[in-house]
Amino acid sequence: MKFRMLFVAALLAMCSFAFGQAASVVVTESDNPLTNNCDGSGGCVPAGTMVEFHVDNAPLGVYGPEDPLVNVGPGPQDWNFSSYPINPDDIGNCGGFITWESWGTNSAAPSPNGPFILVLRGTGNAQWVSGPRTFGSGPAEWEADGWHCQIVQTVCNNQPATVDISSGTPVCFPTCLGHTTDITSNCPEGRPPLATMDGATIPSTAWTYSGGMWHLTYVGVVDGGQVCFLQVGCQPPACTQPGQIGFNGQNSDPTHPIGWPAQQCIQVCESTPPSTTLLMICSTDGTPLDPTKPPLVEVRDGCLPGPTRCDVFCEPGHAAWTPPVWDGLCWRITIFGQQNGCVCVEFNGFLAAGVVEFVATASDNAMGLYFRTVAETEVARFEIDRAVKGHADFATIARIEATNSATGAEYNYSDASAVNGTTYSYRLYSVSPNGDRTEAMIAEGTPSYNAAVITEYALHQNFPNPFNPSTQITFDLVNDNFVSLNVYNVSGQVVATVVNSSMDAGRHTVNFDAGNLTSGLYFYTVKIGNEFTATKKMMLVK
Repeated sequence: MKFRMLFVAALLAMCSFAFGQAASVVVTESDNPLTNNCDGSGGCVPAGTMVEFHVDNAPLGVYGPEDPLVNVGPGPQDWNFSSYPINPDDIGNCGGFITWESWGTNSAAPSPNGPFILVLRGTGNAQWVSGPRTFGSGPAEWEADGWHCQIVQTVCNNQPATVDISSGTPVCFPTCLGHTTDITSNCPEGRPPLATMDGATIPSTAWTYSGGMWHLTYVGVVDGGQVCFLQVGCQPPACTQPGQIGFNGQNSDPTHPIGWPAQQCIQVCESTPPSTTLLMICSTDGTPLDPTKPPLVEVRDGCLPGPTRCDVFCEPGHAAWTPPVWDGLCWRITIFGQQNGCVCVEFNGFLAAGVVEFVATASDNAMGLYFRTVAETEVARFEIDRAVKGHADFATIARIEATNSATGAEYNYSDASAVNGTTYSYRLYSVSPNGDRTEAMIAEGTPSYNAAVITEYALHQNFPNPFNPSTQITFDLVNDNFVSLNVYNVSGQVVATVVNSSMDAGRHTVNFDAGNLTSGLYFYTVKIGNEFTATKKMMLVK
């Protein structure tokens, strides 16, 4: 004890020397047997247990949560007391000492100035409360004696054993220290709940699946508290785009009742490189298909209510697809997943005159129209009709002589009478020598930018698209700048550098020749200085 007192005196002296009149150190010790239970059992209160410093506004021996912590008075900050750990025993018999430091001016005093008590909670039923002490200003030492033991037994039976959060509405319940609650959800196996606890996201790895339910064990951290859970959904299912699908290419007539039209709903996945599905359209009864008439196929976002197999609802996805390719037995179309979800693949018969693509590309007060055939037999010409979208008054704006090439041909037409900001619908027809018109394909477009004045950076869609083997790429520069234009394959590899130099402000159109590349989907990216970067897709079909 005397050694301790000498140590305290020396410590106070050192602090006064080190900090002048601006420091105060208080050391308190206890020779009482502070045990985990009031009957002296359960061993000593562990070293490191937090000791609370309170103002004692209640009679000695009575301590309640209404007692506030000491307030700091006005002026320089002083008496920074809150909770402090009990240090390892130094005298045995469950005694110990607690140290803390406050800083400020020695002329300052706590407000109120006391009386203060120390409160120490054991791991059993003991709560130890010291005798009171009043403080004035300046350095002080407090040898805390007169400890009084109170029996504290917390009874908390309000925390439920099981809570189901499947309803999607907030579920709140009281908490009890150390009690557990089984949080459950009926999300499907393999798809953990998307949920929060008091607004914080619960990691999907925290859930376990058993007995047809998802489970999460919550342990209460405080008596008399509250916790809230909210389930906002279930993890989406793993995306599994099919590798191949097929349609029966037989005609839908009384002798072949399983032909077209037909639909099929499939899941597509966004990935790099893109996930692909091979669509095969073949004859299943031995009747050969006409290799000069490709199938009419459309892939539309989502599988909303409609006829046949797309009469289901699912989250819409998005996909691109290649023009049909004849392999000698079947027509082959590759579908590229671009956004997770489902798409409806529609097979509506076969195109006339072997038309495989019809594309409308916007320009300034004009629309570029491109179409391609894989074979032409007995076609006198092609005609293009136009109407403002939503109107039924289509009028013929172009008549283009057919080549009647057995291997097909490419055609371009510019609708120079289009008006910026107006969306147009175009219909392409093949016309036989006797004048019969057969609708081939439909395209839409909206001219929307002024080529004369460049007010913002832009990258435009290549034209024609699809292309073979060359296409034109247009981009806009607001000012003189360095431009790089690269072409990438679906694996992210650079397959061509089209531009890599400084260029003047204005609209620029460059030619890209893909004669050394294979058919497929490609991406082109323009980077203009440090101001602008954009990427678009294009399709090479050979």
